[in-house]
Parts: sequence; structure tokens; C-alpha cells
Amino acid sequence: MTIKDTSQPESAAVVWGAPAIAAAINRPLRATYHMLESDRLPGAKKIAGRWCFAPAVFLAAVAA
Repeated sequence: MTIKDTSQPESAAVVWGAPAIAAAINRPLRATYHMLESDRLPGAKKIAGRWCFAPAVFLAAVAA
């Protein structure tokens, strides 16, 4: 019997909540809220009233 590894790489992880997003991008919480609310953070969106963030999308946008 073979067990398939379905785990995703670290870069594919999703960060939930503004405080965790602020820590992920190394910015103050207030500045992060401003970026989130003004739609200036690539890879971030609000789902059911909670912010989520895909670091891989952000890094791809910043590198371009």
C-alpha cells in the first residue's frame, strides 16, 4: 500500500488574518490594514469577512 503525499509546498500556503499577514510581509499592522482595504496587496482578498493572503502570488507580483 502506497500513501500519497498531498501536502503542498510552503510557498503555496495561505495566511489568514491581518495580524498574520502583517507579520508575513514585515509591515506594521496599521499599514497592512491600509494596503488590504485599498486593494494594494497582491494575493490578498477578503473571504467571509476575514482577510486571506497568498504569499506566492505576492512574491510573483513583486518580482515582476
